[in-house]
Amino acid sequence: MKLVILYCFIASLFILNLEANPDSDYEKYGTAIFTSVTGNSSTFKNNTINQSIALHDSITIHSESTLTTSASDYVFFKLSNNSTFALLENTQFKIQSFKQESFQEKDIRLDREPSKSYFICELSEGTIAVKSNALSPLSTFEIHLPDSQLELHSALCVISYRYNILHIALYEGNISLKTNDSITYINAPSYYVIDAHSLNN
Repeated sequence: MKLVILYCFIASLFILNLEANPDSDYEKYGTAIFTSVTGNSSTFKNNTINQSIALHDSITIHSESTLTTSASDYVFFKLSNNSTFALLENTQFKIQSFKQESFQEKDIRLDREPSKSYFICELSEGTIAVKSNALSPLSTFEIHLPDSQLELHSALCVISYRYNILHIALYEGNISLKTNDSITYINAPSYYVIDAHSLNN
C-alpha cells in the first residue's frame, strides 16, 4: 500500500499545476501552498503559528518553520519557487530559510521559476519526494541532514533518512552530497544508499 501511495506521489509531481498570485510578501519571504493532506495529525509550527495542516492552506515562510507528519499522514505542498514537496508518514521536516524575489507574473509557470530564490531546509527523519527541475540557475536549493547536506540541481527524487541511513532514489537531474571534507555527485537515474558512519569517514 505504501508503494502505491509513493508511486502516486511521484506521478503527481510531474503533473501538479497551481496558480499563485504575487504580493508584497514575495519581495522577502517565500510561500507554501498545501495541495493535498491525508490524515489529521500533520502540523505546521513557527514562532507565530502552531496549527494542523489543512487542504489549500497558504502560509508565508517568514521564520524557521517545522512540519511534522505521524503514521498514515501524507502532505503535498508547492512553493512559490515552483518546487514541489511530498512528506510521507513519520517525517520531521524544517524549512530553515525561504526567500523569494518579487515577480510580476500573474501565474507561476511550470517550465521555469518566476524569480530567484533562496531555500534551505532540514530533514531530521523521514521520507520526502521533491521536484525541483524548474528552478532558476541563480537560485539556492539545499536539504540539510544531521551529518551532511544535499544540493539539488533540476532534480526529481525521493529522499529518506531513517536510523542514520540515507536513501536517495534520483529519477531526474543530479544531486551534490556534501560532508565536512568531501563532495559526492549523484546523477540520474540512480539509487544511492549510505550510512552515517560511512559519511563521516
